[in-house]
Amino acid sequence: MPSGEHLLYLQRVKLVGSEVNFYNVGRNADELLRKMKANAYLIGHPEEACPAKWEPGKKTLKPSEELVGHVYEALNE
Repeated sequence: MPSGEHLLYLQRVKLVGSEVNFYNVGRNADELLRKMKANAYLIGHPEEACPAKWEPGKKTLKPSEELVGHVYEALNE
């Protein structure tokens, strides 16, 4: 495997996300932490989804056929 930084997101013993960056690719530590918090939240709320830029305490989504094409409206009700 090429040298670089590796970050794995684990849910109990199940891999739920992974991020691999080469040494010459910039990283955003705040975004990595945000994604880890979202994965941790979803462990206890598997029926929900965290949208892009989600932060703890912000609105989540409940995936459904009715939501398709209406994510913006659902987040801004």
